[in-house]
Amino acid sequence: NLLSNPGFTGSTSMSGAGIWTWDDETGKGADGSAKTTANGTMRALLSNAVDVEPGQKVNPSAWVMSKP
Repeated sequence: NLLSNPGFTGSTSMSGAGIWTWDDETGKGADGSAKTTANGTMRALLSNAVDVEPGQKVNPSAWVMSKP
């Protein structure tokens, strides 16, 4: 994995500027995830920079959970 902390391990794993928070109870495979509330505004959460070479292919993926 090219991300420095892909599993959102610990609250220091992210800086969400008050838009995103760390959820210590929900995760995929282990507890820990980023959490936000959808309210019709743009929500963006960035990872660390990842170096790639010209022509290199990457296959990013994300797991998303929705609660009513």
